[in-house]
Amino acid sequence: MGLKDQAMALRWVHKHIKSFGGNTNSVTIAGGSAGAVCVHLHYFSPLSKGLFHRGISQGGTALAPWAIHKTPLKEAKRLGASLGCDTSSTRELIKCLKQKPTIEIIKNAIYSPIINSFPITPFSPVVEKESPGAFITDDPYKLLRSGNITDVPWLSGATTEEGILILQLLKFQYNDLNERWNIVLSDVLNYERTIAESDKIDVANKIKKFYLNDNEVTEDNIQSAIKLFSDRYFHLDLDRSARLQASAAKSPVYSYIYGYRQDVSLKELYGVTKYYGVAHGSDAALLYVIKFFGVTFSKDKLSKSVEKIKEFFLDIVTSFARDGNPISNGITWEPVVDSDEFRYLFIHNDDIKMTSKNELAPVWFWQSLPLREYENSISKKDEL
Repeated sequence: MGLKDQAMALRWVHKHIKSFGGNTNSVTIAGGSAGAVCVHLHYFSPLSKGLFHRGISQGGTALAPWAIHKTPLKEAKRLGASLGCDTSSTRELIKCLKQKPTIEIIKNAIYSPIINSFPITPFSPVVEKESPGAFITDDPYKLLRSGNITDVPWLSGATTEEGILILQLLKFQYNDLNERWNIVLSDVLNYERTIAESDKIDVANKIKKFYLNDNEVTEDNIQSAIKLFSDRYFHLDLDRSARLQASAAKSPVYSYIYGYRQDVSLKELYGVTKYYGVAHGSDAALLYVIKFFGVTFSKDKLSKSVEKIKEFFLDIVTSFARDGNPISNGITWEPVVDSDEFRYLFIHNDDIKMTSKNELAPVWFWQSLPLREYENSISKKDEL
């Protein structure tokens, strides 16, 4: 429903923007985190087609494991049961849920019997049956592979240590995660909806061996844990999404990795004193508002270095919104192409340059796991 509200807002803009001096044929949508996923999802929706002409996603894509709910009926029944509803009939379930107080719905929607704060999106957008009002009617991965997308330029990026977000949700306490690794990891990494129960222990062990060398999560190997969380939640889907979209569309796809250490510290953001890296949302916060989680980046004024990075971002966004070509200070930003090398702009302190890797994250490792995702995605839709 939130995405349909956004599509309605785009229709309003299309109809009325001329009255405010805007150009109906030059509309750019942008967002960070869940907003980044929303931006990308509009590329796959018939409700949004023709209503925007460029998109910017910072810290999330439509292929993120938390972007589309894989088992909405199961989750709806869990919510209903927690509220004392009859779950044997979806009609009765919906009728019961509509009669429950909003506060009770919210409290039970975010409740997890496995580990607090996970999964991070207990309710997220779903693939709908085809109808005039449906926002998306097939999995974004399949739509990307088939080329069934809105073909307009797309700019997407992530920070170097996106996975700090998961540490924050764990409240930087690892005992429960370590002690119940085989039980909670599928919820913490958001693959509990795409794995057979019989595979959970084996997959959890393989992930620990690959990322942590079979060790528990401690402060000594915390960067390895951040790498795990960053890969699973952000870097894998950025790599997949950008490559697939570059292959499916004629319009350019631009990607970046943001590794600039800003003035704000993790103590201000997350309540800890140790520096772990460039956290989720640092790029979007600098661009849109100089505030994040209620914390101002600078009590007085921005340093010259931060001001320079902020102006750089403003330059590339305004140039991209103007003509689909992100330009700032003479930097040539090369688009992603369908090749063995993943090209992206690396933003690191005063060093901003194009670079490339074979892959942002170990796609081959995750493809080797028995998860019903991407190439192995479930063909049957779990629908209400």
